[in-house]
Amino acid sequence: MKKFFYLLMLPLLFVACEPGNTPEPSVPVSLTLTSDASMMFEAEGGQGVITYTLTAAEECALPGVTCEAEWITNIEVGQTITFDVVVNEGDDRQTKIVVAYSTESFEVTVRQSKGEEGVPTEELVANNFLGSYYSPEALGTKTHLYSLLLSNADLSVETVTPKAFYFYFDLYSDEVNEDFVVPEGTYHFDRLSTKQAGTIDSEGSLGFTVNSSGTDFETTYIYHDATVVVTKDKLVAEVVLADGSKVVITYEGSLLTEPGEFESESTLTDDLSINLENAMISAYNYEDYYYTDEADNWYVQVASTDNNSVIKCFYLDFLADINYGSWDVSYHALEGYDFSDPEAYVDSFIPGYVDSEGFIAGCWYAEMNGDGYIVGDVAPLYHGNIDVEFGSNNSVLITLNCRDDAGNDITGTISGFIYE
Repeated sequence: MKKFFYLLMLPLLFVACEPGNTPEPSVPVSLTLTSDASMMFEAEGGQGVITYTLTAAEECALPGVTCEAEWITNIEVGQTITFDVVVNEGDDRQTKIVVAYSTESFEVTVRQSKGEEGVPTEELVANNFLGSYYSPEALGTKTHLYSLLLSNADLSVETVTPKAFYFYFDLYSDEVNEDFVVPEGTYHFDRLSTKQAGTIDSEGSLGFTVNSSGTDFETTYIYHDATVVVTKDKLVAEVVLADGSKVVITYEGSLLTEPGEFESESTLTDDLSINLENAMISAYNYEDYYYTDEADNWYVQVASTDNNSVIKCFYLDFLADINYGSWDVSYHALEGYDFSDPEAYVDSFIPGYVDSEGFIAGCWYAEMNGDGYIVGDVAPLYHGNIDVEFGSNNSVLITLNCRDDAGNDITGTISGFIYE
């Protein structure tokens, strides 16, 4: 009889640890939720964890768990209860997970937000590619420029094609390949146009479609964001517009570019040697105009006073160390407009350029008349150094050792007085 008694006990030993098994307890049962009673998940889903405490006669007792929702999956019961929430592609939804042991139970409410509506995406296939390459020496940058045009139209003609699309991308890279093939890699949109490697320059990148008559734009694409991925003989560009919609342009074929003809802004045809005396000089501190945190922006204007009908002028855009508090320092040309590195921009000058409205900006030499109109040569100060020394009685000596964007040297001295 003793052996038979042990055999009767075996079934009880095997079922005592099954989840949800509720034998008559010899001690009071206590089942308590110790995590939140409500859980919220985003549309992409994820894993949920429920924690609890259970007091029961059996040492390895586990509760039972039920849920009617099909989007709650992989429920596992142990010292904690884990479950997965699948991706939601529809409306907001919610369900309850019920946890029970013997006469005790609790509920956990699970909510999930609705799936986002699909972002409108326009897929375009470009069968024509045109690219120009510009060296760092020509641009005054640290990086190589690949200026690209993608289209479904014939790019060998000088006119636009009705109903065709045209997308421009200026890519900067620290690589140059044989035959100037666009370097492989991922390029990201740069609103600040810092001209750093791996960026898409915002100033030279845009797209448009042509109307049916070929006389005007039908749609203009202003890039809010963009990514260009270049692999061997393939380019995929994704453009994000201000409303969140996307345009994806795919091109497969040769990514060979041709050396571009750099059009300089300078009208000088030879080196320029300057010796201005008694110049009228004014200086304005625009403080942290370029949002650098490390440099004050001093804008300095210089004008000759020799009673000549043509006034020789310099417009100088300086970034002086903010801790110095003045502008009598030695400046180097800011290459690549790199405002991310204080060592690159502190005590630098902004190379001359023409802004989007057609005005000269940065550092320039210009021959003007008394009414402020350009009547002679103009030249951007593109490379080199400018030294500024203060003397007594508001006197200033400026020494130029610069070069314009056409390769002409602009050197010499300017002496004069600061006019408040």
